[in-house]
Amino acid sequence: MTRMERIAYLSNVSLIELHGKIGVISNGAGMCMATNDMINAFGGTSSNFCELGGLTDADQFLEVLLLLNDTKNTKVIFLNYFGGISDLNMTADVISKCIKLLTKPIVVRLRGQHEAEAHKSLNELKNQYKELYVISDFTDAVEHAVVLSKRS
Repeated sequence: MTRMERIAYLSNVSLIELHGKIGVISNGAGMCMATNDMINAFGGTSSNFCELGGLTDADQFLEVLLLLNDTKNTKVIFLNYFGGISDLNMTADVISKCIKLLTKPIVVRLRGQHEAEAHKSLNELKNQYKELYVISDFTDAVEHAVVLSKRS
């Protein structure tokens, strides 16, 4: 078990470390696999497999965001979240709480429950953090994350 995996495990988060450049957070194993596959299809590489599940609390989510931000090989964080059970406002709130601590670009794709409100909240944060990208289309979001991961 790697250091990153151990920290995630202690927070009750399912995370497997890989050796790529894009840190992936998703709320379901299937969505996480699809995200990692799509990243690979666009020529990118994932630095982890992390699925938070539908009922993850804000503290777990915050912990994973900061963990990926502090991981050396991760160049960009990609959040692909579907708000079926989860409220996307919580997701936006967590990002807003840690935005000043982030040092890496973050691409956020949110779909589902309270999507419009979450997008509005996140778009208001762009004044505080220029490396926040809120992109609704899955393909466009993945493509942007891959491009960002290849910057020097």
